[in-house]
Amino acid sequence: MEKRNLRIGIVYVVLGVTFLFSCLMTKDKLSSLLVGLAAGFGFNGISIIYRYFYWNKHKEEYREKLEEEKINLQDERNVMYRDKAGRYAYIVCMIIIPISAFVFAVLNALDIYNSLVIIIYLSVLWIVLYVVGVIYYRKLKNNE
Repeated sequence: MEKRNLRIGIVYVVLGVTFLFSCLMTKDKLSSLLVGLAAGFGFNGISIIYRYFYWNKHKEEYREKLEEEKINLQDERNVMYRDKAGRYAYIVCMIIIPISAFVFAVLNALDIYNSLVIIIYLSVLWIVLYVVGVIYYRKLKNNE
């Protein structure tokens, strides 16, 4: 494991603590967002630091893991599956986004426009696009 990973983990933890401190110092509408950022950066940093120390103790396993990842990344079949999964996710995205534009236009025309709805919708859209890509990748891989 590279020292760079340890530094990145430490930076993430520091950012998490900074966001947490900012949240505790301010009592406004952004507090919940700051808590989320603090948790995200903090726990991710702790995870990176843990993996750094774990893999430094298990160097042979880490070397095998890196070789397996390298093979999987360069395997032509896996590359083809990732390409097809990306294409299908893109096509689904190209269908969903115009529908969403229409829905928001209707909401705006009816004076029902609310930013919370947009945030929830875009979050769901992002999750759907990710899940669709993963599902198509697995489906293509299993249809050999």
